[in-house]
Amino acid sequence: MDGDSTIRNEKVITLPERHNYSPVQAEALQNDQEIKDALCVVETMMGTTLSQPHIQLILYLMSDLGFSSDLLIFLYETSLSKEKRAPRYIETIALNLAQKGIQTVAQAEAEAASYNSTFSIVTKNLGDRKSTRL
Repeated sequence: MDGDSTIRNEKVITLPERHNYSPVQAEALQNDQEIKDALCVVETMMGTTLSQPHIQLILYLMSDLGFSSDLLIFLYETSLSKEKRAPRYIETIALNLAQKGIQTVAQAEAEAASYNSTFSIVTKNLGDRKSTRL
């Protein structure tokens, strides 16, 4: 076995550039029933009227990146459970998922579990090193 066999082969997908939708474009997109329902659910989860940055983000994720309403809701649930509400934070996570080709909630859950497992191992090892220095 050579050293390259341990490198993960992840295909990175090029994403469409994000743009701001004009009021007319946004209104037209919000007439789509799946988008309308997703906006309602996210608004309920956040407990407030959605700001334009959140609306623009949701339109981009669903219209341009092809996120399903289930995946979008999972993304918001996960972010809100960590008390992260900023559209920029949510967008960063969403773009990471999209670049990895993640299209379902099951895939997103597996990615989150993998990330959390790796993060736990790293912090545990850092904690072990720190305690041995004291």
